[in-house]
Amino acid sequence: MNTNNKRPSFTNFPIPFDHPYTIPVLSIAVGASALFYYSLQAQHKAELREAVRLEIIKKRKKHFSNNNRVKRYASLKIDGQYVNPFEEWQPSASSSSLISKFHTTWTYFKRLLRKDTMVIKTQILSTISPLTNKSSQQREISSFTWLGHSCCLFDLRSGIKILTDPISSKQIPCQITELCRIINSVLVTHQHTNHLDEDTVLKIGNGVTWYIPLGLKSWFLHRGIDNVIEMDWWQETQYHNERSNSNEEISIICVPAMHESIGASSRKNESLCGSTGYVPNLFHAIFDKYGPFTLATLPMGDSGDNSTSSLIHMKPEDALKAHIDLGPPTLSVGIHWSSSESTSTTEMTTKGGPLDYAQTYDHNEGSDGLIAMKIGQTIFLDN
Repeated sequence: MNTNNKRPSFTNFPIPFDHPYTIPVLSIAVGASALFYYSLQAQHKAELREAVRLEIIKKRKKHFSNNNRVKRYASLKIDGQYVNPFEEWQPSASSSSLISKFHTTWTYFKRLLRKDTMVIKTQILSTISPLTNKSSQQREISSFTWLGHSCCLFDLRSGIKILTDPISSKQIPCQITELCRIINSVLVTHQHTNHLDEDTVLKIGNGVTWYIPLGLKSWFLHRGIDNVIEMDWWQETQYHNERSNSNEEISIICVPAMHESIGASSRKNESLCGSTGYVPNLFHAIFDKYGPFTLATLPMGDSGDNSTSSLIHMKPEDALKAHIDLGPPTLSVGIHWSSSESTSTTEMTTKGGPLDYAQTYDHNEGSDGLIAMKIGQTIFLDN
């Protein structure tokens, strides 16, 4: 009888497959190897992309002087991702690594899970009920209301009412239905969840015109919202309030920003950004093209200590520099800081806060127009 036709057994291999830990250990080893290979590939792509970015910045700086900073700071897309065309930008070494991607995804889910916690934290800040109904006399004057983080309400004398960066309805110090009733349009700076809350967006819906950065339209279409206008950096469009008898139009302009954009997919920079870190030449370019300004809202406070965070956000002293670079405007308001777990109204208005920095500079430098506001507070602007 031929015994050579016996089916091989796992027991004949040098690896002890009959051991209960063998298969799990091998699975982990193979998976880890695949993930490590994927991480190396992603890192290699990131390094190539960065090399191309630096070369383009070098060419732009050579061909476009300070007199043509619009072209110098035009939007830049490499290998399907928008990148920052600024010399100040320093991508972290692990920005495209597997660890970074896991961290980004985990951070996104943590934000979702801690929504209620964030509401509790914002309640300890100074909050008042926003003024959504003006008297006839007040309607003759433009006003600005800060609703928390980067969510603001601009109520213009012409009757046009603009909301920015809609946050969770649990964080806004008024009912979303109140805002839906009065707003005409919404401006979105970028895709971070604390600037673009899905539930709030769905409640507002197609009843307004949405002005969004290039690359973000598909996010809205996927949710059934098609009354959107995508805008590239330096692009301008006109808006007219059809609900008003006034023939007045306003210009809506998308200006560059040093930041990063990411949504639930954890894929970075598929759309442009409008929130920014400090870039001196950029603020000068914005002033040269569009100034002087009556009001500027400057993101500050949530800067953190790590290098990447300090690039994509402005510290209070950076916001003060931006305020001065922009003219300065008649008034600048510090926003974007209310969602920080470690930031309070006291910190923002005492030593180390924006008002403290403003008061340490001579008034001749234009620092007297930088203020911090309570959430829900309305200020009236002298037109």
